[in-house]
Amino acid sequence: VLSDYHNTMVAGGDALDDELSSAGDIGDSKALLDQSGTFAMQKLKFETCQVSLAACRLLKLVHEVMKQACSSASAKVANILFQSARDCLEIFLAIVPLRFSDVINTVPRMGAVYYNDCLYIAHNSTLLTHRYRHELGKVDEVLQHTAGFVDFIPRFRSTGDQVMTSHLEDQRVAL
Repeated sequence: VLSDYHNTMVAGGDALDDELSSAGDIGDSKALLDQSGTFAMQKLKFETCQVSLAACRLLKLVHEVMKQACSSASAKVANILFQSARDCLEIFLAIVPLRFSDVINTVPRMGAVYYNDCLYIAHNSTLLTHRYRHELGKVDEVLQHTAGFVDFIPRFRSTGDQVMTSHLEDQRVAL
């Protein structure tokens, strides 16, 4: 998580589908727009943006841990792996804002990247919950009803909003 925070990539929403090889790409917004789907699905779609490689790598790690939890033979191991996946997100929230506070709080581009990271992880928290809940239920019935990542959504959104609001206020004052 601590390396390559300044390197970005194009993210389209689901961390499983996003390619780390897009690092450095700016992206063609017209080419990336998908006009298919219902109105409701278009409203729920994550807007294509630049996120840090660290955020995408983190989510790929969380997906891998959750896959291992779903394929584990015991409920105890599944529960430990599920908690480990949650801990990965907690570590991001605890470390990145402190370790990179100087650039996140002073460089508008990095503040925007951090804001995008927070929204990207919040969006993927919803996807993680829905993608793995049923499979975890096969290993441990209690996890089917309790396993989730949705409690991270307001925390990530709030943290990202604070940084973006601060940068917008700084820009307003400068103008």
